[in-house]
Amino acid sequence: MTPEVMAECRRLLNEGRSRAEVAEAVGVGKYNIDKAIQKGKLPESSSVVKRRSVVVPDAPLGSTSSERAAADVAAASELGMACTRVEERVMAACGLLGEASTRFETCCDVPHGGVLCALPALGGNGLFEHLGKLGKLPDGYYGLVHVFVLLAFMALLRVKTVEALRRDAPGEMGKLVGLDRIPEVRCLRAKVGFLARDAVAVGIWANTLSREWMQNDPDLAGTLYVDGHVRVYHGSKTNLPRRYVARQRLCLRGVTDYWVNDREGNPFFYIDRPVDDGLLSVLRSEIVPRLLVDVPCRPSAAELAADPLRLCFRLVFDRAGCSPVFIKEMWQEHRIACLTYKKSPGDDWPEEEFHTVEARLANGETIAMELAERGVWFGNDRDGFWCREFRRLRRGKHGNHQTAIMGSDYHSPAHEIAPAMFARWGQENFFRYMLQEFGLDLMPEHDTEVFPCSIPVPNPAWKALDAECRSLRGKIAAVKAKLGNKALELDDLEPGPMEAWIEKQDALFIDAADLEQKLNTARSSRRALPTHVPFDQLPPEYQFERLAPTRKLLLDTVRLIAYRAETALANLARPAMATPEEARAIVKAIFQTTADLHPDPNRRTLRVLLHPLAEPRLNRTVEAILGHLNDAEFTYPGTDLRMVYELISADAHAQ
Repeated sequence: MTPEVMAECRRLLNEGRSRAEVAEAVGVGKYNIDKAIQKGKLPESSSVVKRRSVVVPDAPLGSTSSERAAADVAAASELGMACTRVEERVMAACGLLGEASTRFETCCDVPHGGVLCALPALGGNGLFEHLGKLGKLPDGYYGLVHVFVLLAFMALLRVKTVEALRRDAPGEMGKLVGLDRIPEVRCLRAKVGFLARDAVAVGIWANTLSREWMQNDPDLAGTLYVDGHVRVYHGSKTNLPRRYVARQRLCLRGVTDYWVNDREGNPFFYIDRPVDDGLLSVLRSEIVPRLLVDVPCRPSAAELAADPLRLCFRLVFDRAGCSPVFIKEMWQEHRIACLTYKKSPGDDWPEEEFHTVEARLANGETIAMELAERGVWFGNDRDGFWCREFRRLRRGKHGNHQTAIMGSDYHSPAHEIAPAMFARWGQENFFRYMLQEFGLDLMPEHDTEVFPCSIPVPNPAWKALDAECRSLRGKIAAVKAKLGNKALELDDLEPGPMEAWIEKQDALFIDAADLEQKLNTARSSRRALPTHVPFDQLPPEYQFERLAPTRKLLLDTVRLIAYRAETALANLARPAMATPEEARAIVKAIFQTTADLHPDPNRRTLRVLLHPLAEPRLNRTVEAILGHLNDAEFTYPGTDLRMVYELISADAHAQ
């Protein structure tokens, strides 16, 4: 989207061309046009007319919820609950049907019909574009698109597990995907398992999506946030190592996932580490090599050589990555700037050094910050190098506090670097939200698998000797304390008890000498052992199997698409709201809203009539969102039906 392309897009939109026509004319993706209009960089098409919420008088009434329930129960005696498409199901059972056709029926009062409003955003985030990389499902009634639409709807409706589908009416959910009913739990689990059989294909699919998300938002991909998240495991299939879980303040068994997000909290990808050797090792071995390929709009080698202060992109992480060696390595080898909190910041700076600046946060809000900056030598004489240190001064009723930030970004001003560092909390909020709303830590399967791993881990033999040394040191200290206490009793003793006192002292001296000898032996044995050994060289009793990751990656990627789609709808709602922080709650309410479905094959439209929400102000926001969705002109996958979204109004009800 160069300035020339933007100018041509602006001209075509002013002429009344649709977004799809403009995208095809200039040779860019329609998603780029949508994002530019959403951000205010391009105008709306002059031919766009906001559709009002009216019902066409000749629209058929459609079946009611009671009528559909009776038909579903009647079908249960033949093929199963809500299996009303008998002919297609029999053909699929006989191997004569590749997959059922997506065919919508005119229905009234379909529960959760509002989740259909997420389809344009799901499609814009790549849910349907790269499914071919996963292969093809075996011939049967349910096709690939049916499965993924259902999985995305489950995530948006907070149905966190496949088993939880048993609590929903299968026929009503089936109307949302253009079928008579959704798959039964065992059927859906089997299809997800079939798609997850090829770990390489699932990884390629997930990597393609993350790369595409970065390319669609090159501005946000210029600053990336990396943090670890521990998935706690309470099962007994494998003996996973313990990790410290900050949110519970306990050491629990689990797997560490390292996530990469943008400054608004939107996820790109994650890397799971059953054997965790720390944030810096994961950055060096997996994250940075991948980002050097995936991050778009990186400067060329000639541009970097011409400007010695220019950077490729920025990495932001917490104190776990505060290493002068690592930060120096990233800058000198890859021209990657790092931002992190400084460990042991030392004494506070004089308040006279701070000055107030206007800083723009990730959510667009502008606030005043008191900032100060110094150039400091970070690290020792051999491994250190010259960095920028920033301090933010916070004034409170309990005293002032200074937050220290270390960075190797030598080009950006302080009022841009400090908000970029504090935007790291957006990633923490993402973790909390995904845990509560999307069930991020839930296990989709209980299988384990053996995995090759040469990562160094603590040597259990060395740890046992180290524990023995600590125990012996404690015992020696206790014996010496007793010797000191006995010496204090010497002045009060008479000649008679003196012999007993001497015997006790001799016994303590002997015990101390024995303990010292054992300690020296244990220390010698400990020095002869390495502190760490490769995981695959551990004794069998200390090795463990990893949790099978492929099905987890498949479902997590669908959850990421659903989260990004929900975020996109929330961004559409914020400009029309007096309280923008409620945008995500309104979007969730839309997903739960009942709707009427009116397919029109002649006009090639699928009209989704949403029932109004509880308050007029909320309905005004919904109408603003629906206007943007209608402008997208999204076609339901597998059909030629264009989605048309409307909100039932009082005038429409009168008709």
